Order: sequence, then structure tokens, then C-alpha cells
Amino acid sequence: MAQPTNRWCRTTKGDHRVTESLKPVGFWSYAQTDDQIPSGQLGMLREMLGRELQLQIGQPTRIFQSTTANEIGSDGRHEIVAAIAEASFFVAILTPSYLQSQFCAQELLWFREREAALGRNDLIFPLHYIDTSQLALTTPQESNGLDVLALLRSRQMADFRDLRSSTFDTGAVWSRIAALARSIRVSLTRTVLSEYFDKTLKSEYLRDIFEAGRAP
Repeated sequence: MAQPTNRWCRTTKGDHRVTESLKPVGFWSYAQTDDQIPSGQLGMLREMLGRELQLQIGQPTRIFQSTTANEIGSDGRHEIVAAIAEASFFVAILTPSYLQSQFCAQELLWFREREAALGRNDLIFPLHYIDTSQLALTTPQESNGLDVLALLRSRQMADFRDLRSSTFDTGAVWSRIAALARSIRVSLTRTVLSEYFDKTLKSEYLRDIFEAGRAP
């Protein structure tokens, strides 16, 4: 599990851990139909982000991308849950298909629990890839859970809509990737006061997913 380095401090509410420098381990959440035309474009973006983040942080960087059909009941769901439990940041590729995918919504909600367990609210990074501005928060047919759409819109959005038709190996695309990597780096290296998060809590987190009916 990606664990931050830590030190202890005493407050009026008891002992807390000050978390520092989360390891650069990410989760790339996307609707696989969005990566078919043109083929592999989202995978290329993930690789570019990983390289840029590694340059900015100076540490080996991993961003998990599932190649298993992301739908409820797929054989890869256990691998996905384990990857989310290890991730220190989450990139959601925001498209209409993403919002209509039940499993993409579940990935996001799983990571939100992981983020809350770390005492954080700044580790989810939506990448706006295909326009969703026409979707309404009041229309359930357009989103698998209105809280999912509201959550994504409440976070710092990286807008790639105008670059989707561009050749990716260009200065404009790299500049946007560098800005996203910088936002992730700032969050990963931020020092925060949080409740103690240890192996016991990790076990409870995974147990809840697998045994309490929230896993497919």
C-alpha cells in the first residue's frame, strides 16, 4: 500500500499523524470505449503524465490502467480494488461515457473512501476529455449517481477538450500535461494533519469492499 512518510504530534484532541509526501502511485479511471477512437490515445496521455510527474518529483511513478473490460462482474475487479487501495491519486477521464458507466462511478467512490481514510480531499483529478457541460445535475439518466458528477465538478479540473484532436507530441499538449502533473505533485507533497491510518484500517477498508456488498 502506498504509505506516506510520517511524524507524530500531540494536539488537544490526542495523537495525530502528520502525513508527508505520498508516493506517486496513481489510478487512471476511464471508460474503455473512449480509448477506441482513436485507438490508445488515453493510454498515451497516461504514459505522458507518468513521465512528466516522475520528472517533477524525481521518483519512480506508477499510474495503474486496467485493460480489463470495466463493467460490473468482470474478472479484473479484484485487481482494480487492490490498485485503488494502493493509489495516492486518482485521475478520472471525464466524458459522457464515463458518467454513464456504473463501474467508473464505483471506482471513483471507492477512491473517495481511500482519500477520506488518508484525511485528504485533494487527491482526485478530473481530466475533462469530451464535453460534459451540457449534462445536468438533476438528470439521473446522464450520470450513474448525481453525487459522482457533483464530486468531479467540485475538484480541480484539467481541461483537455480543445486538445483531443491534436497530435499529442506537441508543445501545447505537453504544457497541459505538465500543469496537471504540477497539481498532482503539490497535493502529494503537501503536509496535512490526519487521523492515524495503518494496516488495520487498510484491512477494514478492503474487507468492507469485498464483504459488505459494495464490490461487484
